[in-house]
Amino acid sequence: MFKKLAIFFGVLFALLIAAIIIIPLVVDVDKYRPQIVSVANEHINGKLEIGKLTLSLWGKILVKVDGVKLTDASQHQVISVQDAMIHIPFSSFLTGSPALNFRMQTPEILVIKNRAGKMNLLSLVKTSSPASAPTAAASAPQAQTAKGEPATKPAQPQTQQASAPQQTATKTSSSQSMQLPAMATHARLGLELLNAHLTYLDESTSLKSETKNLNFIVRDLSLSRPMELEISADLDTVMAKVFSVKGPAKITGELKPHFSGTEFEQVQGQLTVNLDDLVIAVPGVFLKNKGIPAHAELALTASPKEAQIDKFHIKFHNADIDAKATITNLPSQSIKAEISSNDIALKEWSELIPMAKSFELGGTLKLKAMANGPSDKLGYSADIDLTQLTAKAPMLKGKPIINAGIHIITDQVKDLNLTFKAPGNDLRITGKVVSFAAPQATLNIESTGMDLDQLIDFPAAPAAKKASADFWISSAVAAQSTAAAADYDKMLDPLRTNPALRLMAANMNVQMKSIKAKGSTIQNINSKFTFKNLVANLEKLSMGIYGGTFSLKAAADFKPAKPTYTLDTQVSQLDLKEAVASSMQSLKNTVYGKLSMSAKGSGAGLNPDEAKAHLNLKGNMKILDAIFTSIDVGKMVSEALSSGVAKVGDKIPGMKGKQIGKLPSRETKYESMTSDFTISGGQFNAPNFFAKAAKGSGVDLKGTTRFGLIDQKIDAHWLVIDSQNLTKARDLSVNISGTEVPHILAKGNDPVSFPVTVRGSASAPDYSYSEVPEYFTKIAMANVADASKGRVKQELQKRLAPQGAGSNLLQGLGKKLFK
Repeated sequence: MFKKLAIFFGVLFALLIAAIIIIPLVVDVDKYRPQIVSVANEHINGKLEIGKLTLSLWGKILVKVDGVKLTDASQHQVISVQDAMIHIPFSSFLTGSPALNFRMQTPEILVIKNRAGKMNLLSLVKTSSPASAPTAAASAPQAQTAKGEPATKPAQPQTQQASAPQQTATKTSSSQSMQLPAMATHARLGLELLNAHLTYLDESTSLKSETKNLNFIVRDLSLSRPMELEISADLDTVMAKVFSVKGPAKITGELKPHFSGTEFEQVQGQLTVNLDDLVIAVPGVFLKNKGIPAHAELALTASPKEAQIDKFHIKFHNADIDAKATITNLPSQSIKAEISSNDIALKEWSELIPMAKSFELGGTLKLKAMANGPSDKLGYSADIDLTQLTAKAPMLKGKPIINAGIHIITDQVKDLNLTFKAPGNDLRITGKVVSFAAPQATLNIESTGMDLDQLIDFPAAPAAKKASADFWISSAVAAQSTAAAADYDKMLDPLRTNPALRLMAANMNVQMKSIKAKGSTIQNINSKFTFKNLVANLEKLSMGIYGGTFSLKAAADFKPAKPTYTLDTQVSQLDLKEAVASSMQSLKNTVYGKLSMSAKGSGAGLNPDEAKAHLNLKGNMKILDAIFTSIDVGKMVSEALSSGVAKVGDKIPGMKGKQIGKLPSRETKYESMTSDFTISGGQFNAPNFFAKAAKGSGVDLKGTTRFGLIDQKIDAHWLVIDSQNLTKARDLSVNISGTEVPHILAKGNDPVSFPVTVRGSASAPDYSYSEVPEYFTKIAMANVADASKGRVKQELQKRLAPQGAGSNLLQGLGKKLFK
């Protein structure tokens, strides 16, 4: 018996060996190649070419392919490989789990994204439109009469009778299609791309990247067995010449399907991504070196009614982020998800961000978020905490400490809380935002004091340079080009076009005890600001500044291309000299003193020159203890009197050689300067300007003053009044033919006065005294006439005094002589 069995198995083995040798010699699998290529090309947008097919049966069914080329519709070679094979192990049939494996060794793969944004790899398969359903009449064969005419009446019952069995068959077929054969559920598919060279090209950006030694392996793709996935590559890619990735990357995973009989229950999966040894660099901005942790783990479970992320952990540098989520009630999709991080120490991130090294970051960042509810009405919350943030900056004298917390709930920032502390500095900001689609924001800013001089190392003012024509010309050109480049009105276009910003409303309140900077202090800052319908409304702003107080109410409408605004301001006892020393350099060549002012007006545009041109303002002002900063009043008075007296001497001989005193050499000061004023068309106009000189310190000025806000040109027409007779011009007298003419330059008991015109620029005023000689000559001639009239009267009185009754005659004679 044993001998017979041995002979049987020996014969069987010999037959198998013979079959393995003979069948590949007899069966020509290459003859199927044209049919395979033809069928494939019918279903792709491109062209498939396959090399010679050869069959081997040693240990497995092996079909070798002598080269494969796949070309897309644009004649780009998508896949090219010389060594490819399909093999099925005999053992897989014996276990009832047939395995089909496809392998490509060292393939060349080209992926192109065209200018329209479509990838060639995804557009290879043709999309076919569903065939139209055949009509009942067409589906049933028509009977014909002997004459060849169709017998339609018999055909109708046949169609109707066939319809019911056909529906039943469809239902049966549908139900049977769900019952897969055991051989199908246990079948396995494998795919291996080994040492592939992948090239990616983006035609719209000319971006090209290459991935070498790419391995893509899928083992046991099946409905009943765990599937294994492995992707690995040695990356060496430079994108846009600034972003580079170099080093090994690996992704591994496993998918486990579960069936109850032939009915699918659920699938479990795990995925691991490892980029620890990858080097990622953006020169000067970001650098992740080899060995810095960068990996992730994912575990999930999915069934027809529920998908669940059991674990999702990301480790990057010192940051650990964990998440889990559940999506239930498919397909309506109710979601529940959580994400959280550890306390991320910011100091260690200077290792990845080179720019951060100089800032010496400190503190921690922590994140926690949740989401819950149906996908179309998802509720969510998030907490972002920044604790003990410290940083060093080139201009900071110390390291301020910042603590911030943001609590977000569905469609709103429920709470914003930020504190800023440093020596001499304390600031707190709180607020909230309701609705991200139409934001309604509230912000409160409070401070017990901000001493910026203790916080910031302000740069020293540059040394003054001697002005030259070239310097001023180049400065003017630079200023014009800068102004032309910056269009502040245009910058507001996103505010006008963004739907959320157009619907935004905001309320902001500011209460700060003081702000100190560059030696100047602003005190008791109180402000209330609202924004709605693209209209900003400053309901209140008050502060103590430069030794005085300042208050303002204003509104601005940002809807027009050139925003319009109104304002109402009050100023009391503001020290202009302190203001100029601190920041208001535009007032440097005007007046110093303590300004009190009230003004109302309107304007349009935000670009500086246009804003000045469109500003319309009306008000009044008073400046106490005032001095001119660029107008030399003493020089102006001396030059005017000297030229005027000399010209008068040409007409009145007694005036020749007369000398006029000068104002005191000390600075000309004014007790007050007052005027109503208007600003319109870029011009400041004070029509009733009056400057009252301080005692013993100058002359009074009265008249009109115009000043260009854009061109800085001045046009003043003043009457200079020496009310304190500091020049002694009122004491000037002459003797003409024995007649003494006192106060020859003064009108009666009035002080000496004369007109002066000041033009030019505020920094370089130009004085004109052309009216002074004529003005003084008229006064002098009138005084001489009055003196002469008095002398004749005296002589006549002496001669007619003895006659007594001759007084009437004297009066009549006087009228004739001096009429």
